[in-house]
Amino acid sequence: SGGRQVAAQACLFLAAKVEEQTLRIDRVVGECHAVRYGERKERLAPDSAAFLDAKASVLEYERVLLYSVNYDFDILNLLPVHYLEPILRKLRHIGVGDDSNFSQQCWNFIQDSHRTNLGLQFSPKKIASACVFLAFFKLRTLPTDKTTLKNTFEILSISQRTLNTICFHMAELYVEMKARHNAALLYDLHAKGHVPTELYDRSRLAFADPASSSSNQPPPPAKKPKLDPAAAA
Repeated sequence: SGGRQVAAQACLFLAAKVEEQTLRIDRVVGECHAVRYGERKERLAPDSAAFLDAKASVLEYERVLLYSVNYDFDILNLLPVHYLEPILRKLRHIGVGDDSNFSQQCWNFIQDSHRTNLGLQFSPKKIASACVFLAFFKLRTLPTDKTTLKNTFEILSISQRTLNTICFHMAELYVEMKARHNAALLYDLHAKGHVPTELYDRSRLAFADPASSSSNQPPPPAKKPKLDPAAAA
């Protein structure tokens, strides 16, 4: 268990270097200790022997990682966020999604996707496209014009099956988090067939509030788009 924890910290520290992000080893060790033990243990003092030993172990494992990959880093845009701006740029070119709130919603969904295992199942571009779709759905701003809608899904380039699977995993995350601010989103996704009834029923229980009333029911669902049959799988 301890070895896995050290390995995870070393990977995090090395990844920050690869991405050219400033992340001090002291912060990595301190925050990982806090996340692992929470309130069960006090935070490590930077000058304590335990802290110094932990830091030395992480630095040692970092060298093991470097030797393992032979210092060969093929740095590619492998995260969904790297594909977001190109997608948004194309959408703005056809007059869609041209506001900061839409961009922020896309970003929020992409950040939430990192809490799932979607990165092990789908390409970053597919995840980014699905997050853009979720932003459309949440804001209920999907184009109503057939030509614009067709062009939108040509830009997203994602199949119905892939889209539904990603929507399912994201919805499952929000149910587990009891993210009530996304209750209307799950209502719409279920109403239009993007998430199954079983998951929607679970969301109703997770989001249940004894103080809620019929006046707090989700608004009418958004209109379901029709994907272009030629969209890529």
